[in-house]
Amino acid sequence: MDDRRSDETGHRDVACQTENAGGHQSSPFMSLGALASYHPKIESICIKVAHYVDRVFKGTNPAEYPVEQPVIFELAVNLKTAAALGVTIPDSVLARADKVIE
Repeated sequence: MDDRRSDETGHRDVACQTENAGGHQSSPFMSLGALASYHPKIESICIKVAHYVDRVFKGTNPAEYPVEQPVIFELAVNLKTAAALGVTIPDSVLARADKVIE
């Protein structure tokens, strides 16, 4: 099998063959067969950046801004990949997940 196939089934097949579906820090990998994703929510980061840019345009010195860490995260779980790998995701994890691909 060609490991470079980019369709959804190809990635899931590769994940099953290698038993290495993995967790990712970006949700686009979820549709490609990733088992789970946990990452900062990009919408909240964009909103924060917009506020910073607005303040800079209004004349505030950018050096006055503190460095901030993301505070809102998103958990996504792919049940299709879990089933293909024979992995059971606990209900407690599914209850906390923001996105569940069935």
